[in-house]
Amino acid sequence: MGDITKPRSSGRPCAYIANPTNWRFNPKYVDARQRERYARAVLTTQCWHRGGGVNRLIHDAAGEGLLHAETKRLFSHATPGCSYPVDLPPVSPLLVDEHVRCVIHVLGPNLSAAQAATKYECCSR
Repeated sequence: MGDITKPRSSGRPCAYIANPTNWRFNPKYVDARQRERYARAVLTTQCWHRGGGVNRLIHDAAGEGLLHAETKRLFSHATPGCSYPVDLPPVSPLLVDEHVRCVIHVLGPNLSAAQAATKYECCSR
């Protein structure tokens, strides 16, 4: 198991990273202590019920606001079950250092009992 933001450095090079996002593509801002806990959780495959850890780490690795700005330029919001590929800008550290060309944002379903009956149009295509 390695750090998802360092595929080349950890011996598993790849051109794409799938990012579990939220419907606004907004990385959750956390303080330094929480960021360290999230990073440790990613490395030890622990689950975080509040979410935001992996999403935040990928945004941080892509560079200061670069991924968020490019994503918002292309898409206004995410629909569950759909994918949203975003090419990284040429100055992104994730592209330069790790050779990751694209982040694919994916929003999973809301498993809340209150929304269990919701149907997602893009899943049925």
